[in-house]
This record gives sequence, C-alpha cells and structure tokens, in this order.
Amino acid sequence: MCGSDCRAWRKPHGLVGAMSVIREFSRAGYPQDVRDFILSLWCRFTVAAKMGVTNAVSFPNEDSKKRRSGSQSASAMPSYIQEHDMRFWLAAAIGALVPTLAAAQPATRPVVGELFTSEGCSSCPPADAKVAELARTRPDLLLLTFHVTYWNNLGWHDPYSFDAATQRQRRYVALGASPEVYTPALIVDGKLDVVGSDPVAVDHTLRQAALRQETAAPIDLQRGPTGLTISVGAATGNRTLLLIGYDRLHQTPVVRGENGGRTLEEANMVRSMSVLNAWSGKPVRLQVPYPVGQDVAILLQRDDGHIVGAAVARGPSGSS
Repeated sequence: MCGSDCRAWRKPHGLVGAMSVIREFSRAGYPQDVRDFILSLWCRFTVAAKMGVTNAVSFPNEDSKKRRSGSQSASAMPSYIQEHDMRFWLAAAIGALVPTLAAAQPATRPVVGELFTSEGCSSCPPADAKVAELARTRPDLLLLTFHVTYWNNLGWHDPYSFDAATQRQRRYVALGASPEVYTPALIVDGKLDVVGSDPVAVDHTLRQAALRQETAAPIDLQRGPTGLTISVGAATGNRTLLLIGYDRLHQTPVVRGENGGRTLEEANMVRSMSVLNAWSGKPVRLQVPYPVGQDVAILLQRDDGHIVGAAVARGPSGSS
C-alpha cells in the first residue's frame, strides 16, 4: 500500500505510545478501508521519522523553529525530540479522526456460525457439544444448527431435519464456501468452512472471522405482542434478509443408527427459515409474525453467501 517503507513500522523506533494507538485502532473492528487508512497514516509518520520529523511537520514555538533552521539540522536532532514530536502529531491526528471513525463503524453484530449436522451421524455429537458450549459462553456469537436430511435413510430419521437445511448447505458448496457436502460442517459468516468436531480449528476460524467481519447495515429486531419489528439501516448494494426461528436446547434419545442408545444434547436448533425480502440498500422497516422457534435471528446475506448483518431476539424462558 505504501511501498517498502511500510516495513519500518515493524522495527523498533522507541515509539511505543504511538504504536499502541495505531494497533488499538487497527484491531478495533472498523471496516477494512478505515483500517487501511489508519495503517497508511502510521506508515507515513514512520517514514517521516526516518527522514527527520522537521521535514514533515511544523513546530509550535519559536525555539523549535530555530532548531529547524538554525544550529541543529533535522538529522542531528536528539532522538527523544523526534520521538516526542512524532508522538504528539500522531496522537493529534488520530484524536481528530475519532468522531469520524466512530460514525463510520456500524454497530457490532455477532459472528454467525452455521453447523450442518445430523442425529444419524456419529461424528456430529462432539460438534453439537462445541456449539452448545459456545452458545452458553460467547454472547458475541450467533450459533445455529441446521439438521440435514441426507442421513435419514441410514438407520435413524432425524426428527429435526428439513429440506431447506440441506439446500442451504449445498448452496454454500456451490458458492465455494465449503469444499463438499459433509457433516459436521461449520460455515462461519457464510465464507469460512471448518470441521465442527475440531474444537481448536473452530476457535481459530471464529477468531479469523471476527477480524474479517463485514457489516453492510445495522439491524434492529424487536419482539412485540403479536410479532416482530425489523429495521434495517441504509447502505449500498443488494442483499437478502432471512428470518430464522430456533430452539435453545433439545435432548433427544436416539434408538437406532450410528448414535443408537445415546441421548443427544443439541443447542440453537433451527426450526424454520424463510426469505423476508430482497433488500436494495434503502432503510426498511418490516412487521412480521413470529416464526416457529423459541428465539429469532435475522441474517443479511450477499449473493456470494457472505453474512453482512445479523441480529437476535430471544424469547421468554420456556417459550416455544
């Protein structure tokens, strides 16, 4: 982005305070173009330090002007003076940008993980357990389990499987998000695939998704006496709004098939899914009846499968 001099920011210049400011902003979850701008700003200040701070900024008092034009050249200035001036102007520049950056950052949304699973698959219970653990402990995630149908003729008919779940997984394969149709497959934010029974890989993929998260528009989801009110903010581009109903927890005795004799615990089990609207980027407000399921999620999804918006509305405890 800014040439070979970008490597300089990795080298120790003693500018610990300035580097910490940049690192905080670059990891704060801003859109990629904003993070690129912040990194570019850091590179420019680093290059300025290498060339001599006086070549890049003006000084606020007469004594420093004399240093600039008089007895001391920029290259002869003590390093602590260069460091102080660079940190001062860098902090001032970032401080001035804070309100703009905050306004540019959409509201935080959960990272979305979709587990494609089946009660007839002996490899799936560890993945179901991992999802249940994350659902209990990670409010920054939206985990959904989709029970597919292609295991139903292999000893056990999964009572929670439905055709739309199988079609959704096949769609991810067609889009290249997943290499093949298999269980247990976890698709994260519609673009990353990981074997759901590998807890280390799952945690790593969720971290990667959080760093690469995209949010097209904020979504507000409110429960009412007779239904849901969904509000989507303005943005650019066409997206699809999905309404998903899911149950928080089920325990199912399995009497046949690969898991015969086991009682399976499954969390955030999807019970219904429907397309609400093709969203064109204009603000929209919808009122819809409740779907089947204890809790409700809204997903905003691009044509390439990437999730770019999500919201959750939990139902009262014990509701269904």
